[in-house]
Amino acid sequence: MRYRSFILLILTLCFLNYLARPAHARTPDYESSSARKDYYSLLKGHSQWNKLPVNIYFVHDSEYSSARERAARAGFDLWEQATGGFITYKIVDSSDHAQITVTFDPTNDDGHTTTTFTSRRIVHARIVMGIDRGSSADLECTAAHEFAHALGLSGHSNDSRDLMYPSHIMGRAWSITRRDLNTLAQIYHVDSEIVTDWTPQTCEVRRNDNRRYRRQERDDTYSYSDPR
Repeated sequence: MRYRSFILLILTLCFLNYLARPAHARTPDYESSSARKDYYSLLKGHSQWNKLPVNIYFVHDSEYSSARERAARAGFDLWEQATGGFITYKIVDSSDHAQITVTFDPTNDDGHTTTTFTSRRIVHARIVMGIDRGSSADLECTAAHEFAHALGLSGHSNDSRDLMYPSHIMGRAWSITRRDLNTLAQIYHVDSEIVTDWTPQTCEVRRNDNRRYRRQERDDTYSYSDPR
């Protein structure tokens, strides 16, 4: 009986000691927690481009503008900067030479990426970015998110702090996090020593007012191409 009382006393003291610690000390650090290092298992597939850079073409329709292209490319550049040049792309002047095509959609404010692959190799991607809210506001952040889908992140994170979380309150800065980078590294089988040099990046919010609204992404499309 005394032994059980002793064990209960020890457990009680341990619990009280835990509660006495600061809240931040009781919560695993976001970056260091091994349980949160990536969301690779949540992806719908694990396909990648056979080689980089990828060729990107901006469709020059009635919604195209050089300002929108610059904002989108700034979002693409974040991945190049974050990965120390591992991710690269090249702008081409014809859809015939493009592996990724980009269009702007005035009917909504979300984003959508369609990826075609064969034998776990991506062969083409189409990015559509919504511009319904009247300007290129947050376009850089949206572009960074959709470009990641086109690179092979075929799914979403379950943590709202990651760039690849499916919804976002527009007007707030968005970041490529360590978890985003670790997940990309898993897809491309990048050596862990190289990944440690990769650096999280924050996109620029291009709004001129204080309005806030939630951007909810539509389900992305993944299609299989018969290798024949």
